[in-house]
Amino acid sequence: MEPLFELIKSLTKNEKGYIKKLSSFHQKGGKNKYILLFDAIERQREYNEAALIKKLAYTSESSAFAVAKNYLYNFILDGLTAYHGSSVKQEMRRMLDRVEVLHRKGLSDQCKKILARAKKTATRYDLHENLEEVLDWELLLAREREINEATLKKIDSVYNEWFLLESMKTKAMQLRRASDKLVATTVLRGFVRNKKDMEPFDAVFNEVNKFSEDEFSDPYSLFFFYRCQYLYRHISDELEEMYKYLIKTQELLWKHEHFFEVRPHVFLASISNKIICEIALRKFREALSTLGVLEDLVKRTKNVGLDTQFHFLSKKFFVMTTVGNFEEADTVAQEIEELIGNNPPTQFSTIDLLHFRNMAVTLYMTLGNWKRANRFTQDLLQMSGEMRPDLIAWAYIKSLIIHFEQGDQELLEYRIKSTYRMLLKKQKLYKVEALIMDFIRTKIKAIPSKAQQTEAFSQLHDHLLAAIEYDKFEKGALGNFDLVGWLESKVTRKSFLEVRKRRCQEFLN
Repeated sequence: MEPLFELIKSLTKNEKGYIKKLSSFHQKGGKNKYILLFDAIERQREYNEAALIKKLAYTSESSAFAVAKNYLYNFILDGLTAYHGSSVKQEMRRMLDRVEVLHRKGLSDQCKKILARAKKTATRYDLHENLEEVLDWELLLAREREINEATLKKIDSVYNEWFLLESMKTKAMQLRRASDKLVATTVLRGFVRNKKDMEPFDAVFNEVNKFSEDEFSDPYSLFFFYRCQYLYRHISDELEEMYKYLIKTQELLWKHEHFFEVRPHVFLASISNKIICEIALRKFREALSTLGVLEDLVKRTKNVGLDTQFHFLSKKFFVMTTVGNFEEADTVAQEIEELIGNNPPTQFSTIDLLHFRNMAVTLYMTLGNWKRANRFTQDLLQMSGEMRPDLIAWAYIKSLIIHFEQGDQELLEYRIKSTYRMLLKKQKLYKVEALIMDFIRTKIKAIPSKAQQTEAFSQLHDHLLAAIEYDKFEKGALGNFDLVGWLESKVTRKSFLEVRKRRCQEFLN
């Protein structure tokens, strides 16, 4: 896609206003031609270069249009840099740039004053790369002065700081690598369903076990140590341990609240993970409270981007769907759809989109809106190349249930075969999935009466509970869909919505 088009479409209303205000300082008379180009691109739904050339009276042979695009692209980037210029990282960059300018002028004492401020900021906010640059400047200035005993002491002092910094950086990078690999392995392989599935995660976590909590002197390294701990506990279904480390993470971040100024997404992600854990532990009231904390943090975030808006709304949707507030969840889902529809898809994380659509399928199955559930399922299956294997498997299974509920026997027959082949191919035919597939493939068609069908559903319900009773990995499968609740609705002949509301209320009480 055209980079300039993508950049313009990614701008918020406030950013667009700032760019246009900035351009007014450069114009004489009417609008500058590059701002006319900005307006023309902003109005396009899809990029059409030929239409732009014609509208703005460029000639297709001339390079003037390419020059205008390049100028506008860089003008917007410079404007955005200025607009977001109040960040700590940008202030650090400005201080170090000023040091370089003053050094060229031979004003060493002024350099030292700015470096002292820069060092204090870099240390406070754990900006290791900037701190290295400060130390490099300190060494350069020390060597440029008259060499004496004080110079030798200064060199030793700076290098001792640098060695300590490198040690902290190495630990932080090792832990950060481990946490990234735990997340990536989960996305690649899906959540574990047996001990063999744990092997790649155990291999990564063995690297983390080389460290102990009390050896970290900086909050940045300690944050990634805690992150590795709670990610691993999530994967291994040790939810109480996961919760313990999430609470430690929260305490660490609130103690060093300056993290929020430099790394707001670290704060937001850790709060979101706490919500996920509270939902898994059925701590619904705590999850609602934590959602309020997340909302407050989003409000505090300067220049909230679309990704942050989407992240908050998707977490709100997740909580409302899980705690049984299905009507509000429906409202939030429509808000999210509007946000997605009004903006380029590049603005949103693929993983966040997948999770939203997966939860939307469950919501509309609960509400009995099978048409809408089916539409979200089809959207989900079109993204199957980017999905976790376990989510793919359950998207297919939920699709079978939807076709069954819609009474679409012909399509159900086809889907049964393709789903069974897919589960075998992906090696995702575990106990729970095997029970469901066996029931749909062999029993549903052979049941002539409603009474017998109810009895068959009752048997499947009992077999399912027996399969998950002593197997935490199999129990984890039901995090994808409230299959027990759906079967109960078939046995009691109540609506799925009624059953789910009652089950959610039991957890709230």
